[in-house]
Amino acid sequence: MRRGAYPAGIRGQMPLPSCAGGALHRAAGQRAPPKREAILTGAGARCYASGPLEPAHPGTPRFFTCIFNELNVVLVSIARRYARALLDVARESGQVDGVLAEIERIETALEGTPELSQVLESPLFSRDQRRALLEKLAGPLALSETTLNLLRLLSDRDRTAHLPLILREYRRMADELAGRVRAVAITPLPLPKETTARLSEALSRVTGKTVVLEERTDPTLIGGLVAKVGDTTFDGSLRTQLRRLRQAALA
Repeated sequence: MRRGAYPAGIRGQMPLPSCAGGALHRAAGQRAPPKREAILTGAGARCYASGPLEPAHPGTPRFFTCIFNELNVVLVSIARRYARALLDVARESGQVDGVLAEIERIETALEGTPELSQVLESPLFSRDQRRALLEKLAGPLALSETTLNLLRLLSDRDRTAHLPLILREYRRMADELAGRVRAVAITPLPLPKETTARLSEALSRVTGKTVVLEERTDPTLIGGLVAKVGDTTFDGSLRTQLRRLRQAALA
């Protein structure tokens, strides 16, 4: 940014938009001296001319947090509309689980090929370039016409940057439709297959749904395991038990 240039709408002397019930009013209680207009950031304010750092308005971090939260709500809403449309088409043709498998292959490709994600998200690539790239994925990833039509639609509407979020929402909707729930088991060492099967059965009884279990290892747990099902965490790790013992001893 050139010297003296201001980010739009966040000058120290300008009234800022109210957020979270009017938490943010003015960046400073009074006008700053000439040539000392402060540029607000989340950490502090820099003077227009040379001078000491000035503290940012205490409401600045909350302001940006509010903006980011509102943006996230909008993005999720957009993703859910596309995911719902894809699910409706897949249900009509009996392809819900088939499309889900295709989605998982697309996610694997995105995670393993950062360049692919860059093409989908960057405005430097044209709509035709993104569409041509997505068309080329159909063969190697064995995509059905249903899934390919979604990719074409996203490309035509310049929504390809939303693809990862749309895929996530489709999985959630497909799981809900099938009465499935996804869980993660974190242990110090890999579990034997028999133990994994018993854990899945136990979590199924607790949730009343079919559990799709993902295994991860974390040596810092020392012993035991941590199971995460949705927003619920069952922590039976030795690390947590030792921490609780220490807290009880110090109480």
